Amino acid sequence: MGKILVFIYDEMADFEVTFITHLLGADLDKEIITAGYDDKLIRSKSGIIYKPSKLIKNILDDLDDDIEGLIIPGGWNGEILKYVIGLVILRIKKIEIVLQKLLKVYNYKYLRIIRY
Repeated sequence: MGKILVFIYDEMADFEVTFITHLLGADLDKEIITAGYDDKLIRSKSGIIYKPSKLIKNILDDLDDDIEGLIIPGGWNGEILKYVIGLVILRIKKIEIVLQKLLKVYNYKYLRIIRY
């Protein structure tokens, strides 16, 4: 079973990730893992409270090959730390694989694969 990280932070637009995490978790049997900068409760734009199950800095230290993707919801986070940028760079190929699987399963014409 592959893992998908969802980066969570205060004021994130959580509605942007609910549908895709449902598809990945329920239909593709992926483990959804929330990750944040700090071990604290996060209040989304909609007011729902989330708690990260992992810290971004720890994920980079023991990067797991089972991590197949990273979802970063919109919203406003005034600071971008090097940890998230590191995850994006290291996992861009894995994200492409997950998107390809989604295209095959759901045949979405509006999803595009971006090649790097």
